[in-house]
Amino acid sequence: MDTVRALNLAPAALLLAALLVLAATSACQSSRPAAHLSPPRSEDPATAATVLRDAAPESAGFNPERLEQAADLLERAVADGVTPGGVLLVARRGAVVLHHAAGRLTYDEGSPAVTPSTIYDLASLTKVIATTTLLMRRIEADVLDLDAAATSYLPELEESAVGGATLRDLLAHSSGLPCCTELFRELGEDLDRDEARGRYLEHIAGTELAVARRERAIYSDLGVLLLGEILERGSDRGLAQQVEEEVLEPLGLIDTGYVPPEELRERIAPTEFDSWRGRLPHGEVHDENTLALGGVAPHAGLFGTARDVAVFGQAMLNGGVYGERRLADSETVALFTRRAELVPGSSRALGWDTPSDPSSAGRYFSARSFGHTGFTGTSLWIDPELDLIVVLLTNRVHPTRENIAIRRLRPVVHDAVVQAIEDREVAPREGG
Repeated sequence: MDTVRALNLAPAALLLAALLVLAATSACQSSRPAAHLSPPRSEDPATAATVLRDAAPESAGFNPERLEQAADLLERAVADGVTPGGVLLVARRGAVVLHHAAGRLTYDEGSPAVTPSTIYDLASLTKVIATTTLLMRRIEADVLDLDAAATSYLPELEESAVGGATLRDLLAHSSGLPCCTELFRELGEDLDRDEARGRYLEHIAGTELAVARRERAIYSDLGVLLLGEILERGSDRGLAQQVEEEVLEPLGLIDTGYVPPEELRERIAPTEFDSWRGRLPHGEVHDENTLALGGVAPHAGLFGTARDVAVFGQAMLNGGVYGERRLADSETVALFTRRAELVPGSSRALGWDTPSDPSSAGRYFSARSFGHTGFTGTSLWIDPELDLIVVLLTNRVHPTRENIAIRRLRPVVHDAVVQAIEDREVAPREGG
């Protein structure tokens, strides 16, 4: 894999010099009526917040030839087997200046080509788009308290090791819980979802902590599962309905959701052949624990397009509002997207991540940046200092998760994008 070796060994300048782009345009994002959404408050500016539009790279301060290099990097990665295909979207100052699709849905020569409207399993981007956003809203409404213990909302945790962890701990992955579990092997696929939720809660309640609370950050799906249970306990609506009504509908994200219908299957990139279920997931969630929960979970399960992810990213960049539709107040967004500082040296914010050393965001995204990645090969990074959004969606796990070359692809793609900015000086982030 020549590209993989180059990504690992070649100087950045040499990498960027070798790249080629296809500029792509995208249809304007349709929208659906808002639901369960508060309008901008009276102290907000009278004008609507920025919404995405398609524009030339020059209008957003990019050198078009240098921006082309980022797209070519994705093309070369596809050619060398880093991923069967992918979509790269770059937006700055509300202008979508690059929306490039590369490769095919699988490695088969007859497989359909990836297009800008290809739908990917977003994996852990679900954590920020769905769960973290709902929690922002519940905190603002004083329904939940960041510093309340989990046991305050889930009495079943009263005697458990994790019961004393706060919602803040769970969001920042500082509860001490281990990363994950394979409870799906016990639950199977056909268990009633409510019963499966109960079994997961029972399992987590009996789990010993890997480290003491706030001793070390451990990225944990188990903690996010507890947050999802808290959200469901506090509502007469299930998680999927809450996400649909409070996040997806207000933003008009018509190609994003849990458990996509069969008619969308031809647009969806398949993931990894799963020996446990004995088939290739195509249009069903890759994460097995989510599958055991009926495809709807707080840590995974959303499918979506790059454009939809970018719209959500723009809402966060705007301080929680998109057009005239507000998801959260700007103070809340700022609180959740800066480092939580619960564990010394941890890059974790509340639900979100910030650049570490090294980072999937590369060397040039500022210290104010926030983002997240997904196991299937997805990522969203947002830089308020540069007014920049980069979405990279792939199905790198096809046909196997053992292919981890995406780890070298992500940072150089982000570096290529930032180095294409020409209307201001950019420099490597301190420690980046």
